[in-house]
Amino acid sequence: MTERVVKGNDLFFKDDIKIVEDEITLAMALPQLPVFRDDLQIFYKGHIFVPSRNPAKDYIKVYTETYGLEEIATPMQQEEAYFTKYKDDFKKLKSDFIKRVLTGFSDLEDNHPLKGRLSSGVISELESTIAKKYAEEITEQKELEIEDSGLIKKLQDSVFGSITGYERVLILDNKVYNLITFPEFIAHFKPSFRPSIEPSEKSVYEKVMKAAKSATPEELSSLLDKHEGDIDKRTLSSMKGKIWSGDRSFKLYLGGVYWIPEHQGSIENLQQTYQKMLEMKIKIDAVKEFLR
Repeated sequence: MTERVVKGNDLFFKDDIKIVEDEITLAMALPQLPVFRDDLQIFYKGHIFVPSRNPAKDYIKVYTETYGLEEIATPMQQEEAYFTKYKDDFKKLKSDFIKRVLTGFSDLEDNHPLKGRLSSGVISELESTIAKKYAEEITEQKELEIEDSGLIKKLQDSVFGSITGYERVLILDNKVYNLITFPEFIAHFKPSFRPSIEPSEKSVYEKVMKAAKSATPEELSSLLDKHEGDIDKRTLSSMKGKIWSGDRSFKLYLGGVYWIPEHQGSIENLQQTYQKMLEMKIKIDAVKEFLR
């Protein structure tokens, strides 16, 4: 490696060193990820809710059992505790990353001898390369819009909270379920509703969609029964099976809205995305800690 030295400063420039790009997105041996747990949990607008035996305004009914929903520590709080608990592990992971990603610097000591010795161009290039490489690794999903009463404010102040596509999901048995509203669910079946005969008359579909914004599952199921002659029979059965079909029906009320879980897939994709985003944060933090 050729060193260009500025007298009295020992400053390394962009053409003095090499960024080893193959090292940037290599997986880190992180401790067990925060946020996830074995029991049922709901991620909603950056908050985490779990079932509780304590009665609550927000609740979940599974078969014949009803549980209140209570909020546990936010993703930000859990991440802060995570980084504090494993601070020594993360210090070593950061140090090892810097040693690997920059050629010629394999002798980092605890006093970080490179700190302040790299030009701002080198540091900025490394930070931007880390962000770029991880952007290529992480598949961004469409952010899920949420129309509710506004009772629960959205949190985006954590690594987990910045993941798109999981703003309203239920996690159970290593599976992810998108939470969809009654109107969103009914909209899937629009072609199965008989259109209005009179142009000035509201169609059954329009009437059901309007009611679905505020109706309870029992009320909406009753309305569908009332108009059973105007809805395809198989479709009617499918809709009622998800909305309400008796005492053993599922029911979820959160944030002033009734929700239906719709299977999305395995939790593995979410966990992998979260790990990559944590790695990106750790590596960018390493640059700031060891080099700036």
